[in-house]
Amino acid sequence: MLNLFLGYHCNLDCPYCFAKGFAEEYPKPLSTADFSRFLTWMKRHNLQSLGLLGGEPTLHPLFGDFLQELYENGIDVALFTNALFAPALREAISNYTANIVVNCNPFTSLTAAQQERWRSNMTALKDSGCRMTFSK
Repeated sequence: MLNLFLGYHCNLDCPYCFAKGFAEEYPKPLSTADFSRFLTWMKRHNLQSLGLLGGEPTLHPLFGDFLQELYENGIDVALFTNALFAPALREAISNYTANIVVNCNPFTSLTAAQQERWRSNMTALKDSGCRMTFSK
């Protein structure tokens, strides 16, 4: 499976994260043009699975659009996320991903609002029947 980094910014500051070191060097998220070129390349080579990573990939302003386009082109997506995404993205994530890989951080490292967002997102995804994998 190929991995595509949508950007290196994140809404957490995990001490083990390798991506945060790239945020200053690559401050802009993946452009629409670069995404389109990448998708064209995948289709040309008949590649059908992709991991979406970041920082936190769901922070990309066009995340939902990218996810839908990958789905419509027959690409199976594994989303690597901390599950603190905006509730507005739940439907796209549940409809257009093959697997959601949730990085679980200690709840003590999250604010009360982040803990509630995480619980709410996990409940919604579970109720929608999403395939989820948990990583510690």
